[in-house]
Amino acid sequence: MKLPKDCLVELACSVKQNLPTMEEPHLDIEKGLGNVVSTNGHIISVVPVELGEGDVAGPIPIAALKGARKLAKREDNITLDCSDAEKVTISDGRTFPRITIQYPNWRQVIPSKDLGVTASICIDANLLAKLAKSLGTKAVKIETMKDSLGLRVTPQTTKRAVRHGVIMSIRST
Repeated sequence: MKLPKDCLVELACSVKQNLPTMEEPHLDIEKGLGNVVSTNGHIISVVPVELGEGDVAGPIPIAALKGARKLAKREDNITLDCSDAEKVTISDGRTFPRITIQYPNWRQVIPSKDLGVTASICIDANLLAKLAKSLGTKAVKIETMKDSLGLRVTPQTTKRAVRHGVIMSIRST
């Protein structure tokens, strides 16, 4: 399996919530196409991957991802051999055990393409995180404003005077 090196799929996993089914990314294979899926129950990351010969669906140990990244210094992708249901092998020959566990049905939470897109807005995630911190919150509500290029950002809940900010949308490429 080849995964883009800059996709840190393990960041979307549940590492401290004692949810074994969500502690590692999962290689999902359907109709010959592969995706690495990670979730912590609040966010889900789905990254298409190039499958290797004989790759089988199952968990991908986080240690294997990190080890493969270190080996792929100048490469755009990391390569993992996921052809064994019990272990993942990286290019230097090290193996990492795969746990046997039923992964959640992630497709049921992905919106159908048939629903249609009503709006598309691009924002810089780093700027949104900075704005949220400046407002003293981790969860924000984002609203479009009539006749404005910016988006109004407010804390999800607040008991004080309404703190707010604006983040400008960026052009998509």
